Amino acid sequence: MNDHIFTPTLIDDIAGGLRLLIENKQQGIFHLVGSQNLSPLDAGKKIAEIFNFDASLIGSTTSKEYLVGRAPRPLKLATKNDKIKALGANFHTFEEGLNIVKNQMEEK
Repeated sequence: MNDHIFTPTLIDDIAGGLRLLIENKQQGIFHLVGSQNLSPLDAGKKIAEIFNFDASLIGSTTSKEYLVGRAPRPLKLATKNDKIKALGANFHTFEEGLNIVKNQMEEK
């Protein structure tokens, strides 16, 4: 979808953020999310680029077309991580996260 915005998050960043919250005995609501907001279309293109897939196979659609017959969803699902970053957490961008995953896969 090209009109939907979300915040993808590397699972390693979530684990690190949880550790930071526990170690600092934090309470309240913290958003453990990546440092970049993008559309699923942009995410798909970035995945194709990093993993050398054929990006020409990625088609564009809108949520109106894609979500036909499904529960309505907001278009902007982006979330900020300012509160956890103030504690010293570092959350990667989508591209950085993809490169980390690619390197982890190559190590095996």
